[in-house]
Amino acid sequence: MRVVTRRAKVPLWIRPSAPFFRTHQPTLREDPVIATIEIIDQLYLLNALKEARRVAAPGATREILEKAREMRGLTVDETAVLLANDDPETRETLFAIAAEIRSAVAGRRISLFAPLYLSNACCNECAYCAFRVRHREQARRALNRQEITAEARALAALGHRRATLVCGAVYPGGMGFDYVLDAIDAVRQGRSEAGELREINVNVPPLDGSDFRRLAAARVAGYQLSQETYHREMYASVHVGGPKRDFDDRITAVHHARHAGIEHVGIGVLLGLYNWHFEALALLSHATAIERDFGSGPVSISLSRLAPAHGSAISYHPPYAVTDAELLKLVAVLRLALPYTGQVLAHEEPASIREDALRLGITEMSAAGRCEPGAYASGILDDQSQLADHRSLEKVARELTGFGFEPTFAALEFAEREPANLASLVQ
Repeated sequence: MRVVTRRAKVPLWIRPSAPFFRTHQPTLREDPVIATIEIIDQLYLLNALKEARRVAAPGATREILEKAREMRGLTVDETAVLLANDDPETRETLFAIAAEIRSAVAGRRISLFAPLYLSNACCNECAYCAFRVRHREQARRALNRQEITAEARALAALGHRRATLVCGAVYPGGMGFDYVLDAIDAVRQGRSEAGELREINVNVPPLDGSDFRRLAAARVAGYQLSQETYHREMYASVHVGGPKRDFDDRITAVHHARHAGIEHVGIGVLLGLYNWHFEALALLSHATAIERDFGSGPVSISLSRLAPAHGSAISYHPPYAVTDAELLKLVAVLRLALPYTGQVLAHEEPASIREDALRLGITEMSAAGRCEPGAYASGILDDQSQLADHRSLEKVARELTGFGFEPTFAALEFAEREPANLASLVQ
């Protein structure tokens, strides 16, 4: 793989007005060159959807469903046919097979976690986000080391043992990526009689190779990054400023994380920005590319629908709104296409579909999550999403138990295409 030296650019106009926030500009780096076309081929995916509408006959669909039942996964073209078929009988069979596979790979277990927001300062202008740089009404805050430790202790006191650290593209005080590394250490200092956060995942913007290696050395459980939308033109239309505008930099970030030694990675989309059939095929393509290049695919795929966010008009009127029925079909189809990959459900989803989503394929969900820095220790309920999960962790656990599921705070381990080993799935 050819290696080049490149420097990430951050436009000056997007710097936040708060003086102690400084835009982080990655240092000169030497990373493997990864062509986006090797991850997704947009034209091919669009043509696959068009062709699927022509061939989605019951006979062809039955053959695909029988193959999927064997838990061998599906190709892009096969997945497109399932997405295109709207026959009620086929949908019933699809859901039944998805439930069988979900039960085989994860039993009745559902893994719980919580996001821990380190900062809501950002230098990006993303049309759907309350934290976007031009949203002047949004108060900005970055937690210091003591506050981060307090958040970790508060989460542990609630009962959580897994957390995902979330931080925007701006780090306080000119610390650069050291801020995130220091935050990881601060979380580990949050041990108390109530317990500790044993698993730390990180969700931060794309890093250079050196910082990815430093993140790997910090012994995090994994790195997660959502592409938001895989449609290049739509991506450009909703990311109008800041380093996040670079589609290729974002889509290749997980590959760079794997090259740096981070084995567990997660990908995802923000449903509602573009056609969900296309996003499903793009997720499958991305996951397949990771498995092809590294021998194992992503450990999880996050499925989040665009939710109302303060100061964002598009979030109230998604251009490609996804219905409850469409979301459930997406969960089921992805369970067939990627039988051994975890699926994460956003905590914003209504109770009316959670049970079905869990039965069809979801294996992981956020519980009692907050999206404001410092919210757990202070008890703040207001955050960037008006549909935040204000239920207690105990209430979430009771609901899951009532559905017949077993909530756990351990990450689920899926046997990688070895059905004989499916009896022991939890670390």
